[in-house]
Amino acid sequence: MREFRGKGAFITGGASGVGFALALAFGRTKMRVMLADIEVGALNAALAELKSEGIDAHGIECDVADRASVQHAAKETFAALDRLPASHLQQRGRRLRRASGTNHPW
Repeated sequence: MREFRGKGAFITGGASGVGFALALAFGRTKMRVMLADIEVGALNAALAELKSEGIDAHGIECDVADRASVQHAAKETFAALDRLPASHLQQRGRRLRRASGTNHPW
């Protein structure tokens, strides 16, 4: 991908560590980011920091070990970013599927 502006990224584990660093880097290129994390307090703090830099950031509580939680996060991501994210970054080796349950990776 050569043009990042306006694209969307869904980042699991996005409230801290590498996930947050990626969200910050993508946001600074004018990508729209959706952070998913199980730690709500850390998620809210991360969103506040990203938004203070003018980054179009959204967040959703998500437990990647729970299929229903992942499906809910996918639905909210489509709504928040108004399209399928161009990039899905995963952590802990898990792949997400479209909310419909098909086998198409994000």
